[in-house]
Amino acid sequence: MKESYPNIHVILPAAGSGKRMGMTTPKQYLQIGDKCILQWSIEAICEYPSVASFSIAIGKNDKHWVNVAPLIKQKTDVFFGGEERANSVLNGLRYLEGKVREDDWIMVHDAARPCVAMDDIKQLMLAIDTHEVGGLLTAPVSDTIKKVKGTKITGTLDREKLRRALTPQVFRYGILRQAIEVCFEKGIDITDESSAIEQAGYKPAYYDGSSDNFKLTHAEDLSLIEAILMKQGRLV
Repeated sequence: MKESYPNIHVILPAAGSGKRMGMTTPKQYLQIGDKCILQWSIEAICEYPSVASFSIAIGKNDKHWVNVAPLIKQKTDVFFGGEERANSVLNGLRYLEGKVREDDWIMVHDAARPCVAMDDIKQLMLAIDTHEVGGLLTAPVSDTIKKVKGTKITGTLDREKLRRALTPQVFRYGILRQAIEVCFEKGIDITDESSAIEQAGYKPAYYDGSSDNFKLTHAEDLSLIEAILMKQGRLV
């Protein structure tokens, strides 16, 4: 029996300037092998069988995209992102207005997470198949987490009740857009899509994926990403 997959619309925020990493080249454009991080991330997501559209947020002063665009085999749309990730995602949702239905799935994935595994994405989509709002990939917390105040430790959190939020995060278009817009109106700081959904009173689903799906943050992460891509058979 042939597998059936729901159509999804991908938003990939890639408008970061790279300042936090301390490099002149934005991290999404750093090279590993013959491709940049952004290309690896796009290819990983586009392996999903039913991506209906793929929209990428780039910075208004982005000087690198023009060189990368001809190398991307997948059909992609481009729009301008904002100062922060949430701004870029909201711009993407507005860009998709009239092109998607209110209950369509929107998949948001970090441009700097090139090692996401396709099996994890499929398992996430199964986990949210009949969910009212959607969910996200997560990873268990392995370290002991402490609460602090000033210079003192005030307690220990139960790590069994904690998860690290990864991407993709997949939510229904109408609910996600409204949730983010309300957070902006109320001045609520959100660092991912799930935060906005939670603020709206919903409880997203989650699926524990591979810890290989980490976000490029430091220069030394590049060698680890290269090793993971080789392990996955994507980089020879």
